[in-house]
Amino acid sequence: MNIKFDKVSLTYPNGYKALHNINLDIKSGEFVALIGSSGSGKTTLISTVPKIWPISAGNIEIGKHLYVDRNTKGRMLRRIRKNTSIIFQSKNVIPELSVYDNVKAGILKDIPWYRSSYGGIFTKNEKERIMRAIDVMGLLPLVYTKVRYLSGGQQQRVALARAIVTTPEILLADEPVSALDVINAENVLNSIKRINKELGVTVIVNLHHIDLAIKYADRIIGMNDGRIVVDTKPKDITPAKLKKIYGSEVEDFSSSEIKESLRIAAKNEKYWSTVEKNEQEYSILRYKEVNKYIKRQVNKRHNERIDNLKEKHKDDSEAYLAAKNKSQNKKDKELQFYDLKWEERKLREKAFSKELDWQKAKQRKLETEKKLNEKLIKAQKKKDKEKIAKIKSIQKDKEPKLNSKIDLRKQKLEEANNAILNNKKEIETIRGLR
Repeated sequence: MNIKFDKVSLTYPNGYKALHNINLDIKSGEFVALIGSSGSGKTTLISTVPKIWPISAGNIEIGKHLYVDRNTKGRMLRRIRKNTSIIFQSKNVIPELSVYDNVKAGILKDIPWYRSSYGGIFTKNEKERIMRAIDVMGLLPLVYTKVRYLSGGQQQRVALARAIVTTPEILLADEPVSALDVINAENVLNSIKRINKELGVTVIVNLHHIDLAIKYADRIIGMNDGRIVVDTKPKDITPAKLKKIYGSEVEDFSSSEIKESLRIAAKNEKYWSTVEKNEQEYSILRYKEVNKYIKRQVNKRHNERIDNLKEKHKDDSEAYLAAKNKSQNKKDKELQFYDLKWEERKLREKAFSKELDWQKAKQRKLETEKKLNEKLIKAQKKKDKEKIAKIKSIQKDKEPKLNSKIDLRKQKLEEANNAILNNKKEIETIRGLR
């Protein structure tokens, strides 16, 4: 979703002017880093998007929505906020709740009040969205772990998972890595970049680290005293431009350091370009590890039950054997259940892939038809009968081939969906026997 600031100014109630005549056009899917000294207006600029602070003059266009000055209708503002997620430096996670419970809090605003009461009643699709957001952040093995046991970087990724569970079109991050060490800071920014690349989310992030801005951003905006003083691509950043942003407060950030940051950025770009392509494979591998962990837990519980049964029935061998067989059957059913859930995950990923193939085939047909129609119109204007006949012949020849490809991909998608339904029936049968 694109964001356009047109002559935006903001004055706080105490009379301090935080933003001066901001003109900025951010394209959909762009990763923008805001840099500048403390008090330069970076946080204020981010806060105007969801109207945490209402602007004093000018207007902001967000997608098809436009709000001017303080006059923003409630319904329009709700739509803007629904499509926008924001994460803060303080993370705002609840330490005593699990990763799952923290992430599901992000979805509460999208469900009716009667379902959000008492912790929330969620549909299967909503639960799947929660697990998918946790999965994208690489936190599946920790899904039921209390957040207080996680590191600072992992907690920030929990906040990110909560932010993306609502599938926003805009992600705003206010100094998300300022309290983290270098390794965790890069892990969190890698996660934000993944969201940007994989989901096409427009990202605006405040950063104090110049090297991180160069490594991760598509565009760098430098602010000073509430004004935009530099708007450039990372490859065009120079010590002179940094001096313009920070003035006398900036430490020397030499050309060699900029060059090294750009080298790492180019290397990372190759990785990020493959993220979307390989995401299914990564997702399946992560889920496989979680499945192994769950099965180890099942075996551990079974062994504990056997030890308890030995103690309970130490004087009655027949009762012990009967109870042991019952426990073994329960374990076998549980393992079978998780095997089927693992199979379901693979089938769902396969169906998703088949649906993409089907959509691509339909898109290819539309593009081919459009190109041929454009050529036909040109030929008709020139009254070139030979060319008109040739184009019509190509259209007649290509249409059945394109339709055949669409039908074949649709058939494969239906087969994949039927396999999911059959797997679902088996899961329900096992669930009833457990």
